Amino acid sequence: MNITVLNNVFEFIYQESLYNLCSNSSFKLGWSDGGDIETSNRVFFHSFIPEEAVLKLNIDNKIRETSLGKKLQNYTLHQGVINCSRPGESYWEHTHEDMVVVLYYPNLRWRREWGGETIFYDDNRENLIFASEYKSNRMVLFDGKIPHSVRAPSYISDQYRFTMSFFYTINKK
Repeated sequence: MNITVLNNVFEFIYQESLYNLCSNSSFKLGWSDGGDIETSNRVFFHSFIPEEAVLKLNIDNKIRETSLGKKLQNYTLHQGVINCSRPGESYWEHTHEDMVVVLYYPNLRWRREWGGETIFYDDNRENLIFASEYKSNRMVLFDGKIPHSVRAPSYISDQYRFTMSFFYTINKK
């Protein structure tokens, strides 16, 4: 599965409801980018998306209604997580084995100068193969085995960088 990007995914009112879910979430420390000892002391703000919110906002069906959703026919939504990135944080490349990831950028506005890209690497984690610019209302679909990382927002950003990650697992036959 390649990395696929879709812009202007949802109508504004729905995007706003997803952004409000992010901004009103109770964040915890503890989500780390990898299991390496070198990075184990770096934990980040995250919030697991409650199943009630997924159902109330009809998130899985809304994703499946997009052109990217056709690629999820044989997959089931396993979990949703909201990440909150702040200026000055550092992130390491990591993977999500045995998952397909739908990454959504819910911020209502974002300036290119603020950074916040999602970076994808080759299998050896040596070369950058793709960078997804953080654009409001963008969705990125990719195989979780692709090493990736986050670029934190710059210090001039006037807001947090929220992402919503939806992890899909293959249906067992």
